[in-house]
Amino acid sequence: MSSGLDAISFTVYDLIRSRRLTSSTIGRARRVPADAVRDFITHEIEAAA
Repeated sequence: MSSGLDAISFTVYDLIRSRRLTSSTIGRARRVPADAVRDFITHEIEAAA
């Protein structure tokens, strides 16, 4: 059984691949800055209005 977190992870990676969410790689880890998340949410809210 797949958890809901798997779907969230897939969505985040998809947003990174489509360049809608900025990220950086440190070693083998992918990091998304908090500012990038806030910017993404703000843009999505504005686009929906």
